[in-house]
Amino acid sequence: AASPLMQQAGLDEAGLFDAIDKQLRHKFGSKGERIVQDNLRVVRRGFEEIHEITDKPLDAASQEPQRKPAGLPVMLKRLPEGSGGISDVHRFWEQTGSFYISGQGNENLADPFIGLGVMGFPMAGHLQRAGHRVRVYNRTAAKANRWVEQYGGESAATPAAAADGAALVAVCVGNDDDVREVVLGAEGALSSAPEGSVIVDHTTASAELAVELASAAAARGVAFLDAPVSGGQAGAENGALTVMAGGDDATFERVEPVLLAYARCIRLLGPAGSGQLAKMVNQICIAGIVQGLAEAFQFSEQAGLDTEAVVEVISQGAAQSWQMDNRYKTMLAGEYEHGFAVDWMRKDLGMVLALSLIHISEPTRL
Repeated sequence: AASPLMQQAGLDEAGLFDAIDKQLRHKFGSKGERIVQDNLRVVRRGFEEIHEITDKPLDAASQEPQRKPAGLPVMLKRLPEGSGGISDVHRFWEQTGSFYISGQGNENLADPFIGLGVMGFPMAGHLQRAGHRVRVYNRTAAKANRWVEQYGGESAATPAAAADGAALVAVCVGNDDDVREVVLGAEGALSSAPEGSVIVDHTTASAELAVELASAAAARGVAFLDAPVSGGQAGAENGALTVMAGGDDATFERVEPVLLAYARCIRLLGPAGSGQLAKMVNQICIAGIVQGLAEAFQFSEQAGLDTEAVVEVISQGAAQSWQMDNRYKTMLAGEYEHGFAVDWMRKDLGMVLALSLIHISEPTRL
């Protein structure tokens, strides 16, 4: 057997996957066949990676595994190095197998979603509708109760209670302080997340926090992805978000099938922090476009033009953008009570400026 754990459990390869299959079917039920098969495929891929590594003979010159450079973004501190790439991969999949074999999912295996704001509320709903058993937490309990009434599932009194026994914990809250509270706090998700589980943070937060969380999670045997999203309220409601992820390949491959419940594009962009840095790039682009549209529409109005007619023309040329197509009518009507709040954009651009000022001495490396 590739894993000592399998030997201890008296399982061969067929027995291992039979146990995993039973746990997944108990969790998802008949509605979750696609999810069952996706997860089985991901776990089997990891199992095959273990075989590929452990079955290779080692000669005297290759006894010590060669570590590839971490490749972290230049402005971020490196995570503490582990014991080596090979053993890290083996340990990850051994923990995954242990989670399913041990039967922890019989009664308590759920996919918690922490944070039910404009984005989190529909994202958690898509998970539930995809066949997951979702357990939600929100600081305002009334909103969690409303979510349960609308989608089913269950609610928890604390992030720790939500994460208890979970294989995957999704977080989508407001800012760095909120994330620290619900993940690292005394009643945070990390205090109860089982070894071998994964925390996925969809909050738009700082890249430094992502590295901090990845390190704290690793110390407890928990994997971590920073995975901020783009697409706004409409993207969340329609299950059409874009996810920019930072973390390791094995963790990403494990959770990607789950994230597809509310995303149409998911990409791993590098190690911890890379997802948040990519989201900063995204916000710089959006802020510039929205500012340009506001200036252009104001100019058109002051010039006495029919701005809606102008937009219909210029949107067919190089000036076209998603923001123009989807926001020009509400902008011209002065309606701003929907979508992404200005205060959140100010928060995001504040992180961009802070990181840029820290590293302004090396502008070519930003």
